[in-house]
This record gives sequence, C-alpha cells and structure tokens, in this order.
Amino acid sequence: MLINEISRRSGVNRETIRMYREMGLLKPTKDLQNGYYYYAESDLAVLMYIRMLRMVHIPLPEIQALFREQEESFGRLVEERCVRIEKEIADLQKQLTFLRVAEAHLKESPEKHGEVIEIEVNDDKFDYTGPEAAAIRELCFSERIPFSLCMDVDSASFGAGRGARVRASHGIGVYRSDFASGGIAEIPPGGVLHPKGKYLTAVLELDELNEFDAEKLEAFCAFADKKKLTLVGKTTSYLIRVNNKKERPRFVLRLRVQVRPGE
Repeated sequence: MLINEISRRSGVNRETIRMYREMGLLKPTKDLQNGYYYYAESDLAVLMYIRMLRMVHIPLPEIQALFREQEESFGRLVEERCVRIEKEIADLQKQLTFLRVAEAHLKESPEKHGEVIEIEVNDDKFDYTGPEAAAIRELCFSERIPFSLCMDVDSASFGAGRGARVRASHGIGVYRSDFASGGIAEIPPGGVLHPKGKYLTAVLELDELNEFDAEKLEAFCAFADKKKLTLVGKTTSYLIRVNNKKERPRFVLRLRVQVRPGE
C-alpha cells in the first residue's frame, strides 16, 4: 500500500509516517523505478504499535532505543513508566485537593467585600503563627498538603471602635482532613484550633497583615448584635489574592470568626 492508504488505515498523517521512516522505525520497500515507498501489513502493525506507545507519552528517542534493544527492555520500560505515572497521578491529586480548598473558600465567600454572612464549617482547622509556622509550611510544601495564609485576631479586638488599630499575627493554617490526606495522622503541636461549627465570614481588603483599622471589623459586630450571637476565640483567614496595582500590595482575604448563641 502507498502512504495515503496506510495513513488512512492507521489514522497517522503522512508527515509523521515519513518522519518515522527517516528515523528507521518504519522500513517500507522502495520502488527504485518510481521512487515510491510501499508499505506492507507488517508496517501497519509497527505503525499502530508506535502509536500505542506515543499514546502513553513515551518519547520517540526511547521508542528508537526500544526497537534496538532486547525483549526484556520493554518490560523494564513499562514498569518504569507505571511508577512515573503513579507519581504524577498522586501529584495531580494533591494539586486538585489544593484547588478544591480554594474553590470551597471562594464559593462560601460573600459576593461583596465587607458583607458578613453566617456559615457552617464541617472541618477543624489549625493555625500556626508561632515558631512552628516555618516547619509546618515546609511540611506542607514537601508533602503537597493544602494550606492557607492565616491571620489570627482575638475576638476581644472586635468592637474596639473607630480609630483604633487591631494587631494581628499570621502564619499557616491547615485543615484536619488535609493533614490526613498528606499522611499526617497526628496533628503537629503548637496550632490554634478552630473547631467545626458556626462562623461569621467576610471578604476584607487590607494594606498590611500585622495591623489594620478596627473599622474593618465593625460589620462582624453589627451582624452578631443583630442575630444575637457572641464572637468567640480567634479569627482565621484564607488569602484569596494579592493586588499589586498600587505602590504597595493589598491583601484580599476571607476572614472568619466562630460564633455561639448570645447569652
């Protein structure tokens, strides 16, 4: 068969077939009188074999080497490829988990900055703002564990009044389920627990993370008073994005504080 027919039967375009021929992967018979290459059924089988290997992203140089080596080389190649793909799948799964956390935060966030809503949180979160934060950060990077930038503000700072400045500490926040997904069965010590339960949340934009105007928290107090709720514990947060359009970066984050029915 001529190149048009083997191309049609194999689904491989003519340019690729010519390339395989020049690389020595295909060895059709050449008619010396007209210069045409004639491909046999065996060439079609070889072409489909190459296509199968390319389907699993085996590079052409490796396929060339495979064609020259002994039979056991294919078994070794398959085994190595399986190990590599399993690692890639595990890495992709961790990436997906990280993005799902971000997606969940975005879906639960109010549409407008500063608007407060009440939500139900179904997982414990641990914030590390002390000396342990650096170690937890490196643990999360090495094990691909999803984490968030956390900012802790004591609930006593809410209602400090206009003109007051609220000091905050920041570090790394990790959910219990994400520790578990990374193979960490025992929660590392030193974290502040934010237990599952009812929370108020709002999206805030801040100039800095160490200190900010207490006015940013007034909406939380107003909402809690209206709903007869009491703010308890410390806040936690999730950094949504960094805005660098102005001279200094501005941080857009989702702040969250636990509530209980008021007394």
